[in-house]
Amino acid sequence: MTEKQQYEILSEMDYTGKDIKKLSETEKVFLITEGGAKVNLNQSEMVHKYFDLSGKEQHHSFRASVIRSANVLAFFI
Repeated sequence: MTEKQQYEILSEMDYTGKDIKKLSETEKVFLITEGGAKVNLNQSEMVHKYFDLSGKEQHHSFRASVIRSANVLAFFI
């Protein structure tokens, strides 16, 4: 596969030219062979506040991950 073909395929997978330049030949071949798309992952510390049955305010902290791509928005706890 030519370098131009690799670039076109990886671009369709949402990799930028800068991303592609950082990849080794082995990484490019692996990504193209396995398929998929590049996504952005943001992790956040979140707090869920609520009132229990006695009216006392409660807090529950948790870590959440949000994945964004052109076609997907997913939220994981």
